[in-house]
Amino acid sequence: MANSGKNRSFELSRLVEDRLRSDLRPGAKVIAGLSGGVDSVTLVNILVTLRDSLRLSLRAIHVNHGLSPHADDWGDFCAGLCSDLNIPLTIERADLSPWRSFGVEGAAREARYKLLENDCADALLLGHHRDDQAETLLVQLLRGAGAPGLAAMPLVSSGRTKIIRPFLDVPRSEIERYARTAGFSWIDDESNTDLARPRNFLRHAVLPTLEAQYPGVTQRIARSASHIAEASQLLRELGQIDFDACASNGALSISRLRDLGEVRARNLIRFWAEMRGFQAAPTSATVELWRQLCDSRRDAKLEVRVGGACYRRYRDALYLEGPIISVGTAISRTWAGEAKMVLMELHGTLYFTHTLGAGLSAKKLKSGKITVRTRVGGERIRPDSRRPSRSLKSIFQQFGIPGWKRQLLPLIFCDEDLVSIPGLTDDCAWGADVDEPSVLLTWKDDDTFSELLLKDVERLELDPDSTSLT
Repeated sequence: MANSGKNRSFELSRLVEDRLRSDLRPGAKVIAGLSGGVDSVTLVNILVTLRDSLRLSLRAIHVNHGLSPHADDWGDFCAGLCSDLNIPLTIERADLSPWRSFGVEGAAREARYKLLENDCADALLLGHHRDDQAETLLVQLLRGAGAPGLAAMPLVSSGRTKIIRPFLDVPRSEIERYARTAGFSWIDDESNTDLARPRNFLRHAVLPTLEAQYPGVTQRIARSASHIAEASQLLRELGQIDFDACASNGALSISRLRDLGEVRARNLIRFWAEMRGFQAAPTSATVELWRQLCDSRRDAKLEVRVGGACYRRYRDALYLEGPIISVGTAISRTWAGEAKMVLMELHGTLYFTHTLGAGLSAKKLKSGKITVRTRVGGERIRPDSRRPSRSLKSIFQQFGIPGWKRQLLPLIFCDEDLVSIPGLTDDCAWGADVDEPSVLLTWKDDDTFSELLLKDVERLELDPDSTSLT
């Protein structure tokens, strides 16, 4: 704990006020991450002084990871502080078990993210400071991270919930000086002195030595992180440009990838994985994927697995898929006239749009029972009245549907007649005449939506090693 006299310095408070006025609208709903440490305690106290002038709807959140024998005491401390400051506090208990493979700090980070990502606040405010930024860059450097990792933490992150770090350009010493002068009390996490943890080793053994030899080194390291962040943003923008040029029907054109050259192609592959919400492929995986794309024949099977994702080739297209789940048994769902049918077994949604002269004849569809089924074998359809019926295999080959996707496509039957493969073709005998009432079928699988849904959703970028919010 620490206590001292009256605060006579207002620079830190002004810095926070200027940042919030720049990034938040009046009346915004904000959450302050409160670990009980000096950084978050100082931030919460400053926010309370600004609450009325900025018309903030302010509350705090404390995450109990259960990693310390004193974890419950920290929650009690935060509850007492928020009671004294008259702000609501939510205490969440994190379940680390699903992420144990990430290590202790990684599991804490992932659990914390899951607790925060569903919150409806306008912004989450965290107390990360300049020393945290320098430590984060060094930790990532020791891990061999690429530009996104070395960019460390942004001052402001826009996503499902905006994340603002008002202290990111402020050294730890300035925050502690402010807190002591103001007479704040805070908690010191005993794990912060454990030099077996990479971040603590850098904080207590490496950075002080560097600072003694090179005064102001943390400021320069943090500035480098900012430069790398700009470069990383340019790589993302280039990835978007290349994606727009190479993407078609949920896949990337391999011939266009080759035209980009190895460096840009591998950047696009990493960007694509991030956009789809998958773990970015490590350098070794993208190098191997590039080698196979360049050296293998057009009809060669290609399958490179990275984490929970898999890169697969079909003809000239590269697909990025999650774990492929077999339907197992055939399904059959009756259509009762609804506008859409969610087919969780097939990982997509089927839409029925009533229109005129496009799709299937509404009158003919009323002649029997309409069911949605999956392929069992032997099905045929006649797209062209001038030609005989065709097997589904030939239809799939014509439209370039990869083998692993074929069992996940819905088929539309009227009684026992196959009348449509939504998105591919309809049986010619069931088509609507011009201006005739009709039903247009549209199939959108999860991959169709994912690029749109995830494109503008940034993952919460919390401190990658700390088990607290700040």
